[in-house]
Amino acid sequence: MITISIMSFPPESAKEVGRRFTELAPIPNYIETNGPYLYTDERDGNTSITIYKYEKTRAAEALDAISNLLVPFYGVPGMKYSLQLASSSKTALSMLGLG
Repeated sequence: MITISIMSFPPESAKEVGRRFTELAPIPNYIETNGPYLYTDERDGNTSITIYKYEKTRAAEALDAISNLLVPFYGVPGMKYSLQLASSSKTALSMLGLG
């Protein structure tokens, strides 16, 4: 399974986000992480995207661990985030009876 974390924050909060990021506990070893990838735009300022991959049998505990990673960022001015569950194209096609 895949969970995508999208976090945005204004430029004036970048230093605080960076400081809190360096203090994060390590992610459990059953979760494979790609990112964070960062970009800037005129609307949201800075955006960070991280992709977490884990076995379906560990979904509940993985989602809990990923959610807990975001707790240290609460209170950062202008910070917003979302977590999105995603499926592979193979899984999606199978759900449609095409795989």
